[in-house]
Amino acid sequence: MIKKQIEKYMTSKKGKPISKEQFDTLIKFDGWKVYDVPKSDWRILPSFIDSEKTIAIIASGSWNYENIQTLNGFSDVIAAFDWLRYEPEEKRKNGEKPGNANHFIITKESNNEYSFYGPFNDDIPINHWFDDDDLSEYIDRIE
Repeated sequence: MIKKQIEKYMTSKKGKPISKEQFDTLIKFDGWKVYDVPKSDWRILPSFIDSEKTIAIIASGSWNYENIQTLNGFSDVIAAFDWLRYEPEEKRKNGEKPGNANHFIITKESNNEYSFYGPFNDDIPINHWFDDDDLSEYIDRIE
C-alpha cells in the first residue's frame, strides 16, 4: 500500500523544465565532482534564489549522463544542487541553526528533456539546519 502511494506521488510530481543549454552551463564536470556554482550562473536555476541570503550553491553531476544516480526517490538523476543560505533570526524557530540547506535535482526525461525538482531536505551531506562548522563537509569536497 505505502509503495503504491509513494509511486503515485512521485509520478504525479512535476519538475520544472530546464533546457539543455541551462544544463550545459550549470554542469561543468563529469563523474559527480563537487564544485561551487559561480554567482553569475545562479540566475539560470529555475527556482527562486535569494542572493542576499545565499552562501553558496554547490553542484555535482554527470555531464555525459553515464553515471546516473538515485536520489530523493528518482532513479534517473544526472545532477544535484545544494542551496546553502542563512536564515534571519526572526524566521528561525527555537533551536534552529542559522544555516538552511535545500537539495535540488535534475533528471533527464525519456523525451530528451530535463526536469528540475526540489527542494528536498535529504540526500544532502549536511543537516537541513546547519552552522558554519558544518560547511567543512563541502569545503573538503569541492574540486
